[in-house]
Amino acid sequence: MRPVQLTRNQVSRTYNGKYADASPGDKLRRMNYEIHVGSILGTPGRVLAFLAALFGASLPVTGAYIFIKRTRKKKKKKSRTPDLQ
Repeated sequence: MRPVQLTRNQVSRTYNGKYADASPGDKLRRMNYEIHVGSILGTPGRVLAFLAALFGASLPVTGAYIFIKRTRKKKKKKSRTPDLQ
């Protein structure tokens, strides 16, 4: 696969025209970065994007914690042997 090199003129040609005249796909393409960082809604959007990222990052940690907690309980139950005396 050949690498593609774009100049500033080639990139700017793809976004020519008024925003109101653009198709919905072009509008989303223009807003891609703003949606990604949450700046499309201003400061509340950035806070919301941060909280969503924090929540997403906590899911693997809490999942591993719950998994380890369950496996330790099963080992403790299996290791107990009843006294026959």
